[in-house]
Amino acid sequence: MSDLTKAVEQVRAARWAAWGRIASKLPDHHILSVELLRTHDNETLAVFTVVRDRKPVQYVLRGDSSGANLKALVSQHCPPIRVGQQHVEALMMTAPALSTGTDDGGVTAESIAMGEPPPKQTPPSAIISLGASVMTTTFNLGEVAAQAG
Repeated sequence: MSDLTKAVEQVRAARWAAWGRIASKLPDHHILSVELLRTHDNETLAVFTVVRDRKPVQYVLRGDSSGANLKALVSQHCPPIRVGQQHVEALMMTAPALSTGTDDGGVTAESIAMGEPPPKQTPPSAIISLGASVMTTTFNLGEVAAQAG
């Protein structure tokens, strides 16, 4: 295991422990984190970490390049998602881990945000609605505004 991978694992473990402490004091449905990412394949991801039964859980949504056409990714259905090697240091700041056992240095949907555990769960309709709004605003409208700017 490389030093970078060890550092990422330590960040992931510390972050998950902190979310666990926070979640233990909150009622359901509080949002602990929302992470928005663009993949190497020009798709978009939203990772929601929320409180359920006083524990943190994660939902992952994947959309097209403009953040539309969302699909939920759950652990048993998460295919690898490739993020370019040049983005590894930036992604480390949001705590995904480098995948192991591959030669491309990519990041998988399972490792984005917190990896396994927790398993990525089927999101409720409210998270899908929120994700649709957040992702299209960020990746579609946001890019149009940036180009006009």
